Amino acid sequence: MTQETTALLESGSKRQRSDAILTALAQANQVLFRPGELEARLPDVLAILGQAAGFSRVYLYQNETAPGQQIIRLRSLWAVQGAITPEEIARFQVFDLTLFNAANVARLQAGKPVYGRLSDFPANSQNILKKLNVLSAAVMPIFVGDKWWGLLGVDSRTEERIWSKAEIEALKNVSASLGAAIENDRLYTAEKNARQRAELLHHVAGIISASLDREEVLQRSLDQLGQVLSFDSAAIYLLPQGQQPPTLVVNGHKNPSLTVAAGLQSLADFPILRQMQADRAPILSGDVRQMNEWVWLEGAENVRSFMAAPLLVQGQMIGALMVDSSHLHFYDESDLQIVSGLAQTVAVAVQNANLYTETRQRAEELRILHQVGLTAATAVTVDELLTHATEIISQTLYPDHFGFLLLHKSGDFLLPHPSYHPPPSDSPVPAPLAGSIIGRVVRTGDLVIVPDVSQDPDYFERRRATRSEIVVPVRIGDDVIGVINVESAHLDAFNQRDARFLTTLSRLVASFIERVQLHQTLRQQADSLADEVKRQTAELRQEKERLQTILDSAGEGIILTDKEGIVQYANPAVTRLTGFSQQEILGHKSNLWRSNKTPPETHQDLWQTILRGDIWHGELINQTKQGTHYDANLTVAPFHNGQGEMIGFVGIQSDISRLKNMERLKSRFVTDVSHELRTPVTNLKLYTDLLMRTPPERHGRYFEVLHIQVSRLEQLIEDILTLSRLEVNRLNMELHPVDINLIARQTVDSVQSQAAAGLSATTELSLEFIPTPAVEPVCGDPGLLRQLISNLVQNAVNYTPEGKILVATLARPKSGFVELVVQDTGVGIDPEERPYIFDRFFRGKYASHSHISGSGLGLTIVREIVDMLDGHIEIESAPGAGAKVSVMLKTAAASRLCS
Repeated sequence: MTQETTALLESGSKRQRSDAILTALAQANQVLFRPGELEARLPDVLAILGQAAGFSRVYLYQNETAPGQQIIRLRSLWAVQGAITPEEIARFQVFDLTLFNAANVARLQAGKPVYGRLSDFPANSQNILKKLNVLSAAVMPIFVGDKWWGLLGVDSRTEERIWSKAEIEALKNVSASLGAAIENDRLYTAEKNARQRAELLHHVAGIISASLDREEVLQRSLDQLGQVLSFDSAAIYLLPQGQQPPTLVVNGHKNPSLTVAAGLQSLADFPILRQMQADRAPILSGDVRQMNEWVWLEGAENVRSFMAAPLLVQGQMIGALMVDSSHLHFYDESDLQIVSGLAQTVAVAVQNANLYTETRQRAEELRILHQVGLTAATAVTVDELLTHATEIISQTLYPDHFGFLLLHKSGDFLLPHPSYHPPPSDSPVPAPLAGSIIGRVVRTGDLVIVPDVSQDPDYFERRRATRSEIVVPVRIGDDVIGVINVESAHLDAFNQRDARFLTTLSRLVASFIERVQLHQTLRQQADSLADEVKRQTAELRQEKERLQTILDSAGEGIILTDKEGIVQYANPAVTRLTGFSQQEILGHKSNLWRSNKTPPETHQDLWQTILRGDIWHGELINQTKQGTHYDANLTVAPFHNGQGEMIGFVGIQSDISRLKNMERLKSRFVTDVSHELRTPVTNLKLYTDLLMRTPPERHGRYFEVLHIQVSRLEQLIEDILTLSRLEVNRLNMELHPVDINLIARQTVDSVQSQAAAGLSATTELSLEFIPTPAVEPVCGDPGLLRQLISNLVQNAVNYTPEGKILVATLARPKSGFVELVVQDTGVGIDPEERPYIFDRFFRGKYASHSHISGSGLGLTIVREIVDMLDGHIEIESAPGAGAKVSVMLKTAAASRLCS
């Protein structure tokens, strides 16, 4: 064979090799650019290249940064059978490029390939290649964008292969395709992470909107995090006010005893929290051993990767979300974004839950104060009020230790009131004024909060378990007559909220005690007034001044008039009550605040009673100077001079507007219900009586009327029970996907059947159902949806004497809703009645004038059902132009309520 022929054959062989590489590249690209995870497809790509081009091994390395090193780590490897041993695989895992020839490394960094036979490489590279049994090798740099990502390497251990330019160009194309595939995979992964983050935040937002229980929301948030992020443990910590340690609220570790911060006691124990509190920024570490702030805690020895994000509310850190893994470099920035986004959402949830808890507590306090206030308005004795107040408060706010202590008449100590909770096992122990926190409050008149009673030398032990205490004085004027004492078995259990509540309670109790004392004094004075005038004429001035002080201090309005009704005296409470000044009252008739709301007969009876010397007691509606009205409880009694002559009257009035208003509201509700019951009951009685007294031939008509009235009564009761059941079942309902077209069709058919007689009698009224085909199932309950549609259609029938009623379903896919429309051509709705159409028992003027039957609860039930299904309802109407009711129902796919 000639030398020319040999060269020709070698040239043909090299072309075949380059063609094989390009053919393999075409096959590999079909694998490389499939959607999904790239990592699992890399071995197939390398196998296609190696088998097609006759390589011994094909390998893919990725750059890693390390201090003082230029590390590449094996990402994927393919080798022909027997071409590599387990020992060689171990050597293949990691290489330090600084051990190779620097010029070749520089070529790779510049995007140029390095290739040749073993003898073509520098001595230091030859030594490494010999250990791997490499006779010929080619290394192509892989760039992702403009960044050097890593290397594609091929070698032969069977021949010293001479690399042609075409082969190298083909391998360059392979490395370029790998770089593009890696970039696509990075973009795909980033998009997937963004989608997962959005889905996570969407699910957590749904959790937050569904519950205000803090622990439930936080635990379910961690559960959602576990759906998109792998971790060994995850925890949410909340930082309370002051210097107390953080609180582990929820723990997502597989073994709760092994949480990363199980031994956390304070910010000083875990500087990472302190760092986040200072920086307000998240933290990501691929190796916690490189973190100066890391503290090794018991149970966290295996932690390697760690990330944490602060919970921020208005720039203030209220806690932290922390996640860890036992794998090195397990998390990246995209994972940190997920954790940071969740932390932001969780912070809002914590804030909402705290506000809800605070609001609920405040509402409970106001409710209790209202109950105590009502008791104060009706109680006769101090014991009655204190007993009732202690019973309410010890059962709700302070079940451990609560009670009143009153100053003994000697002024040397305080005694617990008999209602004190818990009651003493034996006789009550007096609290001394000296050497006790309670005594200090009596002496200073200031409330005291003691976070730790063991640190207060004045603590007088009433129970061994007490760790903290709050004591509030009960004052009348400048005098402390007792205290409210509350104790807890927990440190620092009381705050300013407790102080405000107990101070308000103290004032209410003090006001009642003062009023009782003044009433007692006033009654005693009134009983003995006639005798005192006779027996103590010489002391009249002194007694008058004493009485003046009492009257000026009274909480009720007191006036003294002459027998013509001219005001001689009015205490300050009168000016506060009526708005008239002393100058406007004195010397004028006592009817300044008289209004036209009080019947003239009442005033006539008042004057007739007092002019004959008797005491008059009753209620009036008076008017202030500003024109507002108030309900007054008035007592008027005549008084006489020493000769027994009537010389004037004393009147005592108090504002009872609040109590009267409560009575009016109660009466209005009872009237509403009883009005609806009265008509059918009256008709039942009437026609039952007619059945007994009329000939049998008329009984058919009477039975028909009785049946109508029974049905009306039955419907009213059923509607009231339906509302009650809806309120009770709201928390226990289970909703499922429902075909709204099917339910609407069944309901419309049912209404048509039931109302067939009425519809046929009036041919001008028609009922039509137009479904939108293939609408998405809605989230609901078939029974509730039937009732909703039935009520709307029946309401349309009632208010449409003639014309058309249309029921339709409309798809709203972009909004996640299906729209149910009920439209009629009836009488429409008066604009003045629009705000009340969903109120209970409300029936418009048209219903009353046209004698349309109904309870006034139909639309109330509709509104309740729509709220239960997380939908909303709108009504468009004008008088004489009909009404259109649009109900938006969430699809099963969009609703968080569907199981």
